Amino acid sequence: MLRIFYSCYGSAHSSILASAIHLGMLPADRRPSWREIIGLPRFDRMENRDIGTPIFIGRDDRGVEVYAIGFKNGRYVLRQAVYSLLRIYGIPEREMLLINSLAYVNLITRFGGYLSRQLGIVSLGRQLAGFGIWLSYPDFVAMVQEVRARRDALLSE
Repeated sequence: MLRIFYSCYGSAHSSILASAIHLGMLPADRRPSWREIIGLPRFDRMENRDIGTPIFIGRDDRGVEVYAIGFKNGRYVLRQAVYSLLRIYGIPEREMLLINSLAYVNLITRFGGYLSRQLGIVSLGRQLAGFGIWLSYPDFVAMVQEVRARRDALLSE
């Protein structure tokens, strides 16, 4: 069974956004308002204790489970560890897509996330993070469309 994991630093911004686009909670055919973005149920609301834990967001139109996960600074090491464990336990790698959504995060989003998640200045930080995501939204849509195409190819094998 295929599962998709959108990963970012703290599972609070880009992985939540990418999951929401993937599941149709946000549109792919237009840029939503930043209020729609910051209104996502888990946007900028994850706790540090949740980092490293896959958060189930929902099932897509093909029945694939979609998750968000934060890796902090260890995303490369953890990615290697995850794929190594799959090999050890004989689970085919094609049953899991681990997507780095942090690649599309700009400085405004990073600064907003830092203010909100690290310094506790949530009111300002969440708005900045949402605005930064809003600016990069077309890039996230393109990434999710590529992931959905990979999903379709894997499911048709």
